Amino acid sequence: MLARVLSDHYDFWQDPAEKRLFIAKPLMRKIAQLPIGDPEVVRLAGSAGSARALLYILIRDHINKGKTTKKLSPRPSASSMDPEEDDEEDTSLAA
Repeated sequence: MLARVLSDHYDFWQDPAEKRLFIAKPLMRKIAQLPIGDPEVVRLAGSAGSARALLYILIRDHINKGKTTKKLSPRPSASSMDPEEDDEEDTSLAA
């Protein structure tokens, strides 16, 4: 899920073609502080299904925690795991 977070946000891609992964020092420190020993994180990491979406949100929110500016910028083409964005289903197929 960490790889998905890195992939889904502009902040980790330095060049315009988005071919080079780059993690700035402040973001690296924030990611290093992720509580990987926390029982909830361990449980979500070992689960499948919707638990993966929750782990994605937990990681993203941990990185953004305490920031009023410079929060992660999602890429519009990214396949986000955020269930809030999945609510916008295409209803044109429903008959």
